Amino acid sequence: MDGRNNTFRYPSPWWDVAHMELPTTVKHLFRWCRFHMLVNPLVSAVSKKMASYPITEVIIDEDETEGFDKNRERWHDCLFNVLNIGRFQLEAGLDYYGYGNCIVSLLFPFHKYLTCQSCGVKKRIKKLKFRQHWDFRNFQYILTCPECRTQAPAKVTDEYYRSYREIKIIRWNPQDIEIDYNPITQRINAIAARQQNKNRSK
Repeated sequence: MDGRNNTFRYPSPWWDVAHMELPTTVKHLFRWCRFHMLVNPLVSAVSKKMASYPITEVIIDEDETEGFDKNRERWHDCLFNVLNIGRFQLEAGLDYYGYGNCIVSLLFPFHKYLTCQSCGVKKRIKKLKFRQHWDFRNFQYILTCPECRTQAPAKVTDEYYRSYREIKIIRWNPQDIEIDYNPITQRINAIAARQQNKNRSK
């Protein structure tokens, strides 16, 4: 009772125990989205159905020209054997209907080369031994040149090569991504949240 006017004070009718677990951030909301997608049978079944419904068979069609049969086989191998496009479409749909976001990037194959700043020798990093010939410190590749034995930051170059068998489609977990939106320029940048948090902790 309130001693001033002899009336009862009741708590807020809109406040209950469930309000203590309401998500406070988008990342916290994603955790609950994942929880219901995995635990709730109704939500899980409906999300899978909505993700699979718009997926149709991929048809490789082109005019009958000389030599196209060979290209058709390559496209079939790339889409179904390498990229596994049917499974990827389903997983992307689950991300979209589960989190409300689907972040995908395409990774093309490349070779990384290190060039010595002293003598100009260029070596493929895969053929060099880690810790013995090269190291990665302070976001720099430190090369111990096998020719002149100079230890210094190397010039790094990435050379892409044509091989559809090495192409990868990467699905990023929306929980690991921070979206930086600039209201003035209206540009959007996606940043890996976990890597950003690790850098802040250091």
